[in-house]
Formats: sequence, C-alpha cells, structure tokens
Amino acid sequence: MTLAQRFGIEIIALDMAFVVGRAFAQNRSNLCHFVQGSVLAPPLASGIADLTYSHGVLHHTYDTRKAFDAIAKLPKSDGLLYVWLYGRKAGWRAFRNLVLDIIRLPVSRLPRPLQTVAVYGLVSVHMLARAIKRVAGITVQPIASLRHFCFIIRDHYTPPYARTHREAEVVSWFESAGYRSEGRRRTWSHTDVWKGSEDLSMLGTRLRTSAGHTDAGAAAPRTTYIYS
Repeated sequence: MTLAQRFGIEIIALDMAFVVGRAFAQNRSNLCHFVQGSVLAPPLASGIADLTYSHGVLHHTYDTRKAFDAIAKLPKSDGLLYVWLYGRKAGWRAFRNLVLDIIRLPVSRLPRPLQTVAVYGLVSVHMLARAIKRVAGITVQPIASLRHFCFIIRDHYTPPYARTHREAEVVSWFESAGYRSEGRRRTWSHTDVWKGSEDLSMLGTRLRTSAGHTDAGAAAPRTTYIYS
C-alpha cells in the first residue's frame, strides 16, 4: 500500500493465506489489489507485469521449480523477475540446516495449538543461543520484539517444505524460462547479518524472443506483482 501511494505504481499482492482478507480491509489505495491464490497456479494473465517479485516464498512449496515457472510467465518482454531462495549450505551452516530440518519435520505436522507451544519453546532455546553468541562476540540479527522473534521462529520451523538450491541451478531456471540472468546480489550495505550468506537473491530480464510469450499487457500501465 505504501509503495502504491508513494510512487503511484499499481501492485497486485498474491498469497494463499486468509490474511489477504485482512490486508484488503486495511487497504487505502485504489492502485493496490489483493488476490488469494496459489503461487503454483497464479490466477493472473501472462505477460502483464513489469516486475514480478518473490522473496522467500517459492522454496516453501512442494516444488520450487514448478512455482518458479508459474510466476516466470507473468513479466512482459524486458520485464524483471526477482526471486530470493534458500541457498545450499556448506560447513557449519549445512549442519545447522540439517538440525533445523530434523526439528521441522515433527513441528510442521503438529496441530496449531501444540505448534504454538513448540514455537515458544524454540524461542527460549534461540534466546539462549543468542546470549551465548553475544558473549562470544558474534554478531546476531537484530530482533525488535518477542512477537517478531516468534514470527521468525515460526517461519523457520512450521512450513512443511524449506528447500535449498544452488546458484547454477537457479540460473538454469531463468535461462530455460527465456530470461537473461542479471546476476546475484551478494552485499547489503546496511547490515552485516547477510555477510557470507549462501542464500540466493537473483534477478532476470525476460527476453523479447522468449518462445510462446504473448505480451498481453503491452499497453497497460506499469504494474508490480509482489508475492509475500
């Protein structure tokens, strides 16, 4: 909503959750639209977006590649596709990721009330780990509140799927979908938290010669699709 109001761009936000209804009720811009639907089969026309933006969503589906191909149809010729995915981990991070996967397996399948209890228990464990890191002089990610902490822990442990991918693999997806890969972002100027991260922040431009592409929105106003 803020982007639509500040920059005058048209935005369509897509999510499967019922929270879309709450966001719609709070909407104050006629340039911001909310659609409830699956990223695996977005109920949107092909070739009408200048930018399709997906940050931390596709790897939580049962098939990351299928989800990628589904949203790759949305940008126009010369339009942009941005994705942020979990990267394949190495060393200590690979071991940490394995522990997360093992804990996630039962937690993600608990009934909601028991899942909430598990989340609070995991918050306590992570608080202790953060305290130990601080004593050891290790930088930890800033967390604004307990509610924010619970959100992060729920995101780590409750999705049934949390797939990881390699950079070369994702680059091949862009190329197969008719995109020129613009590369991977590796630096964040305002934080040290992501320094050395294996995660994949990647951008591609849709080529005009991509097969089977019909530019349905060529005469339409600039439109941004945001998946969150």
